[in-house]
Amino acid sequence: MELDFTDPKRALALEKAAAMITAAYEILADEVGAPNPSDNAFLREAMICVQAELIWQGDRGGIDAIDPYTGEEVEIKSTKLVDGGALQFPTSRAISPTVIARFRDAGYWLFGVFDNFSNLAILYKVSGTHMVAKIDLLEQKMFARAAAKQPLENNPKTTLDSIRAHATVVFVGDGYEEYELAPGRWRIRRTD
Repeated sequence: MELDFTDPKRALALEKAAAMITAAYEILADEVGAPNPSDNAFLREAMICVQAELIWQGDRGGIDAIDPYTGEEVEIKSTKLVDGGALQFPTSRAISPTVIARFRDAGYWLFGVFDNFSNLAILYKVSGTHMVAKIDLLEQKMFARAAAKQPLENNPKTTLDSIRAHATVVFVGDGYEEYELAPGRWRIRRTD
């Protein structure tokens, strides 16, 4: 793919978009208090925290959020919408004993699905007790890899299909809907 920036219309459109993005970054930094306004992960986590009324925690590798009403730690995962495709949420960059402990301490997990432009399409909530079997499996894999002197697993995935039976829908954005493609195979699609 190539973009011809000798085209005055395209160059003007880029300048307009860059100015709008810069203004948005300034709002995120100055008014919201974002530590790294251009970090897509921050924006996604912050949008989830808004919908769930949580207190975002800025410690990368630590707790994602705190529920101010219950005091519970909240684990947040997100993924990009693939129209009609299976959804997979990256679990963590590297599974380690610290990550496993953090996962076990979470009172509940939130799974957000975003469109291409970081608009929240749908948000699911799963209790920590329903995540125990998944955490146990990740821990077993971690120990097996360590015993085999292999590097820690990078970004293991949790599928929507594997959590949906225990998930409640917290939020559905305008123009999106969830549907069951086949028994136990959940998808999200645009409705507009």
